[in-house]
Amino acid sequence: MKTLVERLKQQTRRGRHARRLRQHVRHSDQLRLIIGASGTHFDGWIATEQHLVDLLEPLTWAEFFSEDSVDAILAEHVWEHLTLEQGRIAASTCFQFMKPGGHLRVAVPDGNHPSRSYIERVRPGGTGEGADDHKLLYDYRTFSDTFTKTGFDVCLIEYFDESGEFRSKPWDESKGMIHRSLRFDERNRTEKYGYTSLFLDAVKPRVLDSSNAA
Repeated sequence: MKTLVERLKQQTRRGRHARRLRQHVRHSDQLRLIIGASGTHFDGWIATEQHLVDLLEPLTWAEFFSEDSVDAILAEHVWEHLTLEQGRIAASTCFQFMKPGGHLRVAVPDGNHPSRSYIERVRPGGTGEGADDHKLLYDYRTFSDTFTKTGFDVCLIEYFDESGEFRSKPWDESKGMIHRSLRFDERNRTEKYGYTSLFLDAVKPRVLDSSNAA
């Protein structure tokens, strides 16, 4: 149990971080957010952490953003730390605050990757860094469904299919950098498909169909 002093220090830190985030939001021409940034920074993007902007708590978003106001969201290896139901709540939160026409670029470990050692590293409870907190191992179908059921239009970018064939489309890193990708992960220099991610763009339609949104 945290002591009163520890709670006060935590509240002070959160207040300082919240003021900084509000300043970033106020001075940004476009609202482009990195979710679960963990020290990651890109020019033109606002880095956020769970203690301020929680995917499972829309009220934390409302403290900083209006609904339909966010231009783009980037989340690299975040969704695998959520259960299936939590992943759908997180998708719904992003949908709520994203502008029509805005996009969410999101990446997770690929459950169809043909390498057994890769799967052993990334599976829930696996041997890789952070895998002890992984809740789910997605394939391209289950991951796409998470976002289409919320109302997003989905464009798959990199993934393995059921036969173990790697599929990809050209993508622009300025719209959301995925480090753990075929092009940018250093492990792919020495081993073909040494480390890739399943990733996609989930686009909020400009004209919403209320029958599709969860």
